[in-house]
Amino acid sequence: IVTGVQTCALPIYGWLRTQQGQREEGIERMLQGLTSYKAAGAELNRPSFLALLAEAHGRAGQPEKGLTRVTEALASVQLNGDHCHHAELLRLRGELTLQRAGMRDDGDEAEQCFLQAIEVARRQDTKFLELRAVTSLGRLWRQHKKLTPARDQLADIVGWFTEGFDLP
Repeated sequence: IVTGVQTCALPIYGWLRTQQGQREEGIERMLQGLTSYKAAGAELNRPSFLALLAEAHGRAGQPEKGLTRVTEALASVQLNGDHCHHAELLRLRGELTLQRAGMRDDGDEAEQCFLQAIEVARRQDTKFLELRAVTSLGRLWRQHKKLTPARDQLADIVGWFTEGFDLP
């Protein structure tokens, strides 16, 4: 029998396993946790767990599966109003879109995802998520030789932070 705490911990444990290189096992644990979580009727934090699963799929070279999880999470956000991870989900959609395309296209779809993520993060005043989205957009723009706009975007958000520069 899986308890409520175990149900919440299993997706996080699975994500940690993916970070340690155990991608298949980690994804399986995350799926088990999400299945138990849903069976228990829980919705709180579900978009967060789905975002972690989408990221894990991306790390495992499965961008289509990751995009499916992002779509599922965004539907949950709209249905339940749990917008805490909305910006991160949009950023992940952009990253997985680029991964799926293998950088064969011009990145327009991914760029729109990153711009939407930045807009949502600014509206929510979540500077960390804005920084992540701007960083993703900056990487894309750097590849397309848009160095000045990329540098300007990064300078604006990095200038807001006053500590934490010794962190990765």
